[in-house]
Amino acid sequence: MPQTIMAAEDIYKYRQAPTGPSSRDLPPRGGAELASPGAATYGNYAEHACFNLAKLNEQRKTGAFCDVVLRAEGKHFPAHRSVLAAFSDYFAAMFQTQLAEGSQKEIKLKNVSAVALEAILDYMYTGSITIDYNTVDKILPSSDLLLLSDVKSFCADYLEKNMDCSNCLGVRYFAETYRLGDLAQKSEKFVLANFPEVMTHDEVLELPLNKLEELLTNEAICIREERLACDLVLRWAAADPDKRVAHLARVLALIRLPQLSPYYIHDSLDKNPLLAQSSDCKALVEEVKLYHLLPERRAAMRLAGSAQPRACNLTRDVIVLQCGKTPASWYEYGVNMTMCYMPDDGHWFPWPPTLTPRINHCAIALEGAIYAIGGMDHAGNVLRSAERFDLQKNAWYPIASMSVGRYHCAVAEFDGQLYVSGGITDHTRVLPSVERYDPGRDEWTTLAPMTEPRFYHQFVRKGDRLFVLLGRNSSYFNTSTVEIYDVRRDQWSVACQREPPVELHPTCDRPVCTLTRNLIHLIHPCGASVAYDDARSTWMTSRVLAPVPGHHPNYSFFMHGRVMYAFGPHLSRCYSYDIDLDKDWKEISPLPVQGDLLITPCALQLYRDLLPKPGGNTPQTESPPAAAAGGAPRGAEAASGSGSASGSASGSGC
Repeated sequence: MPQTIMAAEDIYKYRQAPTGPSSRDLPPRGGAELASPGAATYGNYAEHACFNLAKLNEQRKTGAFCDVVLRAEGKHFPAHRSVLAAFSDYFAAMFQTQLAEGSQKEIKLKNVSAVALEAILDYMYTGSITIDYNTVDKILPSSDLLLLSDVKSFCADYLEKNMDCSNCLGVRYFAETYRLGDLAQKSEKFVLANFPEVMTHDEVLELPLNKLEELLTNEAICIREERLACDLVLRWAAADPDKRVAHLARVLALIRLPQLSPYYIHDSLDKNPLLAQSSDCKALVEEVKLYHLLPERRAAMRLAGSAQPRACNLTRDVIVLQCGKTPASWYEYGVNMTMCYMPDDGHWFPWPPTLTPRINHCAIALEGAIYAIGGMDHAGNVLRSAERFDLQKNAWYPIASMSVGRYHCAVAEFDGQLYVSGGITDHTRVLPSVERYDPGRDEWTTLAPMTEPRFYHQFVRKGDRLFVLLGRNSSYFNTSTVEIYDVRRDQWSVACQREPPVELHPTCDRPVCTLTRNLIHLIHPCGASVAYDDARSTWMTSRVLAPVPGHHPNYSFFMHGRVMYAFGPHLSRCYSYDIDLDKDWKEISPLPVQGDLLITPCALQLYRDLLPKPGGNTPQTESPPAAAAGGAPRGAEAASGSGSASGSASGSGC
């Protein structure tokens, strides 16, 4: 039944009627009732807040309506109790309790500098604060005392962004003292990784005894030569001999004294006046001299336990790049080479090339060997074959072939076995299939397929499960699904179908992968990054990296630990980026070859006696005996997480 709505002029007449019933008591025409309009809220919160803060700040500067005066280091600062209590739980508790300061007109603040208080009040009244090298050490303690967590966070951010080898020990001290957990971890990592340069700065001479002992006994510290650590201990003692000589023998015993050369012992220790003041130090020097003079008795000596090299000198990180290029025409030759990069010293070394030239394949390091799986050869044939590089024999060997050829696939490791997923076969068909390789038996097993065919995807182990993230589907469109593989049940399940908050699928440059406790981070080298939260089965926005200088489409990106590498064969320029410490990309030693190469990287750790040597043996073709299940050769260990995540993430570059 149609309804009749009151006309506007009728409503106006009813409202203007001086007497009589109200408009809601009058019968509407046609029997319809007048519906009351809904409420509307107007305003601009941000503009309103800024306007009022600005007015309050003007009043503070003129002293208008101020009901309290703060005093620090003899300087007076008028303020409003309501503003102080709103921003600081310290002041809120003070004004709400029966403390004497709660009712005083003037409050003296102890252990708060005038410079810091002025900056903090400016922040309360304006929403911004200026922090520099001369004020951060004053603002941080004051903000901690006044319970201003946001100002503490600003100080932590400033310290992190300005941390270098000359001040990292001080940053670590501030982080530990004021409970800045994230900054404490990052500064600790920075100190340990850069200790050879850190020890050249005077800040290290200010370390208290217990902190110096902590550093010298930390297994993660990077000390390439023990004589440098010994020089540091002697410099530290000489900086305050009256107090430190008594502890010199205790600290000197933390040095790996058997690794000092006899020449250094004679030139630097025998004649050192500080050591001559301590009978314990002289006894240590005599013992280390006997260690070198009587090698047959070393096992019975007290110093035998410190003869083992430090962990940083036992192994070296190595990034292995398998480089390939398909000939553009019949008169060109294809490229097939393997190059090794040492991140700690920037050196490049060649290794023997793979037996079969490969591009667009996947690679991984596992239990003392490197594997190259699938891909395409120089003729464009899709490969089922795979190879294994024996580090001790310095040669490639063929292993069993997969059931189907595939390229742009991904590989991950789980309990000493390799899992290869997806990829393209016959140049058109995208695969959902998954195969597992057992190195002990040298055989492949076909497993349950993924729920969706995909290539260009990420394949990574996290805990006791394998995750497949993003990639492209059988229609060559981007897919946002996340799948989880239950290894025990041989079963796939879809964990997330939501789109990531930012786009991570340009034509080139697949994101690389790294893990934290609960998150799988997909980091795009030239833009925003995302993280997948396994516990919540959802995506979240991660940090944004600086773009790679002079970015070229054929850069190959690779994540090793928390450092991302960009290898640019076209321009021979390469870069690194520590996502925890760096603010920009750092140029590293260039790739010693040029050309538009396709690169497949992986990473591992080598013992020093098995470091890659120039040239290498001629590749052999006979099959070696299968390695015993679970028996890793002494030569190397795969870098934790980097082989599976990075090998699959990097693929062939583009």
